[in-house]
Amino acid sequence: RTLGRAAGGRDWWCALNLQRPHELSRLRLLSPRRRFALGHVDTSMEPRRPAAADPLLWHRVADSFAAPQSDGWLQVPFTEAVAAQHVRVTCAESHAPASQKCGLRELVLVNAWPLPGTLDLPAATTAELDWRELTDVAAAFASSEATGRGAGVAFDGDAHSHWRARSRADEWLAVDLGAETTVALVRLLVPAGRVFDVALQVSAFEDESSLLGAGAVLSAQAASRDDRWTTLTRVVAQTTPSSSPSSSTGAEESVEVVIRVPAEPLSVRLLRFLVSKGYGRQIGVSSVFVAGPAGADLSL
Repeated sequence: RTLGRAAGGRDWWCALNLQRPHELSRLRLLSPRRRFALGHVDTSMEPRRPAAADPLLWHRVADSFAAPQSDGWLQVPFTEAVAAQHVRVTCAESHAPASQKCGLRELVLVNAWPLPGTLDLPAATTAELDWRELTDVAAAFASSEATGRGAGVAFDGDAHSHWRARSRADEWLAVDLGAETTVALVRLLVPAGRVFDVALQVSAFEDESSLLGAGAVLSAQAASRDDRWTTLTRVVAQTTPSSSPSSSTGAEESVEVVIRVPAEPLSVRLLRFLVSKGYGRQIGVSSVFVAGPAGADLSL
């Protein structure tokens, strides 16, 4: 059908809500006329501030003016795989007659994999878990640190301060707990108003001592080596802020992202959080908690 036209604009667009986050790498589009000039493709995971004219914060993932194949299909590869819940296809204005205006007959998401969201634990179950805030840790490192927002700030027991990376994508935070700890769940306090795309990682080696350096603690070099870590699970969470400020002091509000360790709880000493996307804002973590089973049923 003919695409919707932006108010006061020259281009035509079609926006889709996929209902939940998906990992996307490209689109296949079919034009009813087997011809159109594709302007660009944007995706979104993150809402803007409520007062913004457009409620979604869009990110450009493809620009293409390639002619469609003989069967009418146009292949649109993204510049990189992205996690997104919203997709918007924009078609350039055409001077053709109205009957030949830009339109879409079909839109196919290629290699679209649903991603897990943050775990929503019943209050009764949460109360039965033995939560421990990670404050007295042996070592903490990060891929980058803003001034005064080092990795150690995530483990200082203050929910109003947080480690902040210098960039908005592909950052990590690693921690040495000091001793093996049984972990079934991890709870992160992160700044509100961001999409948090995070992978929970542990040592790639059965013997964690291979990642320890001087003083028998996690070394900065081992923390930074991607080949020394393996991913247990990945979560994409929308960290929606409350409608009211978090405090009268104007401190940045933090919200919870809960990650469940797949299968059985693990006994680990070293953890790393790999944040692949900040979706337009700098990445940060204010506090980290771990929980082991304390008579609770974790098969949620």
